Amino acid sequence: NEDISTNIGILRKQIVSEKLQVRSYSIGTDQKRSLSLVYYDDRVNSNLLHKILNQIEKNLNKELNNAQDLSKLMGISFWSVVSHFNTTESPQEASMSLFKGRMVLFVDRMPLAFILPSILWDMFAMENDRNFPFPLMVSIRSLRIIGLLMTLIVPGLYVALVSVNPEVLRIELALSIAQSREGVPYPAFVEMIIMLIILELIMEASIRLPKSIGPTITMVGGIILGQAAVDAKLVSNLLIIILAATTIANSTIVGFQNSISIRIFKYIILILASIYGVLGILAGVFL
Repeated sequence: NEDISTNIGILRKQIVSEKLQVRSYSIGTDQKRSLSLVYYDDRVNSNLLHKILNQIEKNLNKELNNAQDLSKLMGISFWSVVSHFNTTESPQEASMSLFKGRMVLFVDRMPLAFILPSILWDMFAMENDRNFPFPLMVSIRSLRIIGLLMTLIVPGLYVALVSVNPEVLRIELALSIAQSREGVPYPAFVEMIIMLIILELIMEASIRLPKSIGPTITMVGGIILGQAAVDAKLVSNLLIIILAATTIANSTIVGFQNSISIRIFKYIILILASIYGVLGILAGVFL
């Protein structure tokens, strides 16, 4: 919530060193904004630093109002789903990223630090994890990796095993799933898509609703909708369990921008699983 100079001052309190360098620019034509790139001189990759500085210097006339404009400024594809920078509000996260050779970008009137570049491990690791004993830190990060795999694979796996490859299941489990789907008129893919979209609507509504009633309405609404859908034989009991587990697992991923990307990717794996079965899941994970 502070201005750009105060945020840089907070970083200087975290890292008391002459090697902490700051490059500041004024960007935009109609609406001028200050932009500052902070890096640790000895540890930053010089090629990456020059590349980012060149991108900034040749786009100083462009407007910068949001993260999409920042992506264009950095030359990132407009259609890229994966975030190429990590956002944080924690000075500890930003300072440790500088020690690891990354850069921190501050934009005036944006209450975030943008860490460049973002890497895959950012989805699972936080600096706060190091405040726990080492075995607990490893356990927490392992849970996040399991959560990511569950979010991506479990919805597609349900569709693949019910519709395309039921022979993979043991006969007892296959009969149990068939019994839970008795009377359901839709294919497994259609019921999964319907319930996932409803769940996405509930999650989006929970952000917009007032904090005093939001959690209550979304929880009660989710339970009532799920139970009513099962009683009406529109979806199976097992599907509700899978959706709940997938939603909880998705929330274990670090960074809201990362969890949204994974939410989109799971639909790609779901479509491939409905066509090619287990082979489609493997292809989707590889993709």
